[in-house]
Amino acid sequence: MLRHVNARGTSAGPRLGQEGRLRWLIPLAVAVAAISASAPGALQHALYGDEAASARIVSEPQLSDVVEHVRRTESTPPAWYVLAWGVRKADAALSGGYLFGNVADLRLLSVLFAAAAAGLTAILARRVLGQWLPATVAGTLVAFGSLPAEYAEQLRAYALVMLVSAGFGLLLSSAAVEPQFHRVAALAVTAWLGMLTHYFFFFVVAAGLVWLLASRPRLPGWRQVFVALAVATLGFLPWLTSFLHQRAHGRYRWIGPFSARELAKLPGSLFFGPEGVAYGIARIAVTAALVSGTVVLWRTLRGRAVVALALLPVLGAGLVWAAGEPIVDERNMLPVVPFMAILVAAALEALPRWFVVVAAVMSIGATVACAAFADATLGRIAYDRVAADLVDLGWRSDQPLVVEFPNAVSQPGVAIEVTAPVSWYLPAHPVLLPAKARRPCRTRYVIVEPSDRRRWLARYRREITGVREVAFYDHPVVGHERGRIVIARLRTALRVYGEPFYVQGHRGSCASDAT
Repeated sequence: MLRHVNARGTSAGPRLGQEGRLRWLIPLAVAVAAISASAPGALQHALYGDEAASARIVSEPQLSDVVEHVRRTESTPPAWYVLAWGVRKADAALSGGYLFGNVADLRLLSVLFAAAAAGLTAILARRVLGQWLPATVAGTLVAFGSLPAEYAEQLRAYALVMLVSAGFGLLLSSAAVEPQFHRVAALAVTAWLGMLTHYFFFFVVAAGLVWLLASRPRLPGWRQVFVALAVATLGFLPWLTSFLHQRAHGRYRWIGPFSARELAKLPGSLFFGPEGVAYGIARIAVTAALVSGTVVLWRTLRGRAVVALALLPVLGAGLVWAAGEPIVDERNMLPVVPFMAILVAAALEALPRWFVVVAAVMSIGATVACAAFADATLGRIAYDRVAADLVDLGWRSDQPLVVEFPNAVSQPGVAIEVTAPVSWYLPAHPVLLPAKARRPCRTRYVIVEPSDRRRWLARYRREITGVREVAFYDHPVVGHERGRIVIARLRTALRVYGEPFYVQGHRGSCASDAT
C-alpha cells in the first residue's frame, strides 16, 4: 500500500487513513444528529396552519392544479410542492400509498433535506477551515439550531431551500476554481432549483455573483459560472408572471415595516431563537463569533465566498425591506444558515490554540442543550385532537362554529390560525370560512381559549352538554403553554361571542337555529 511521506520523512499513512474516515464519519454523524432533532416532531406534532395549506396543495389530483394552487394562494415558487406531489404520486403507484398515504408523512422529506444540509455544511466548513473540529461545530449549529430544526420537521419548502443553498455554496467556489463541465452543470441545476423553491434564494445567487466578479485575480472559471447562473435565471422566467401575481396579492405583507433592530437580531435568532436569559446570552455570543469569523475567513478565497453568501443576502433583503417591501422574516433567512454557521465556527480560529478544543466542545454542548431544553418546554396546539373532540361532541359540517381566542377581536386572523389546521383534520378536510354575519353568532359549538377558564365554564354551565380541553400554546408553530382550549357543545343554539365560521359550500349565516 502506498504511504504518504511528509517533509520530515515520517510516514503519514495512518493520518491519511484517519482523515479519510473523518471525511465521511463526521458529516454522517451530523446528519444523523439532525434527524434525531427533527424526526420526533415530524412524527408527533399536528400540522399547523401553513402546513395544512401545503397539505391541501400536494393533495391536488393533477400537477397543473398544484401549480395553479401555489400561484393563487402562496408567496413562494412551486418546486417543493411539485416535488412533494410527485413523491406522493410515485408512492401511490409503486406501493399503493404505503409510505405517504398520509400527507403529513411527507414531512420526512424535510427531515432528510435538513439532515443533508447539516452534513453538507460540515463538508463545506472542512474545505474552508481545513479542520474537522470547527466543521463539526458548524454542522451541529445547522442540525440543532432552533430555527433550522424547527422547520426541518415541517411540511414546507424551507428545509429543501436550506439544502440547495448549502449545495450551491459547495459548487460555486469549486466550479469557479476548476470549471469542469459536471461542476458547472450541477451549479446551474442547483441554482435553478433554488430559484424555484424560494424567492430569497435570488439574494444568495446575487451574493455569489458579487464574490465571483469581485475576486482578483479573475478566477479560471468565472465566465462558465456566470453563464451557468444566467441559464438558471432564464429557467425561472416561465414562472415570472406567476411571481408578479403573487406579489400583487401580497400575502407576505403581514411582516410589517422595516426594523433595524430585528435585522440586527437575526443571526443569533437563527440558532437560538426562544425567549430566556440563556438564549439571549447565546445570541450575543453568536453575533460576536460572526464578526470574528468574518475577519478570519476574509483571508482566503473560499472564506470570502462564505462571507459573501452569509452576509450579503441579509443586507440585500434588508435594503429591499427598508425600501418598502416587507420580505425579511426569520424563516425566509434559512438559505443563509449554512454560511452563518460556518462564520460562527470560524471564530474558533481566532482563539488561543490551547482553548480551541474546549471552546468547540462548549459550543456543541450549548447548542444541543438549548435544543433539548426548547424541545422539553415548547410545544404546539394539538389541532388534530381539537378536530377529533369537535366531531366526538357531535359537530356536523352543516353547523356553524364560533372560535374565540386572545386578540381575536382586533386581529381576526388569530381565529383563522386555529381553524385552518383544525379543518384539515375534520372528516373530508372541509374548508372553514369566516361567516358574513359578525358577532355574536347563534351556534351550539364553540372553540375558545378563555382568559378565565373556570368563569367561562361557569357562565355556560347550564347549557353545556359536552366539553373537551386541549393545551393552548402562545405560538402557532412552537410556543409556551398558556392555558387550555375549551371545545364545547351547547344544549341549544345560543348567540356566543367570537369569530363565526362555516364549512365552504354550506350556509354562510350564523343566524342558523342549529340543532
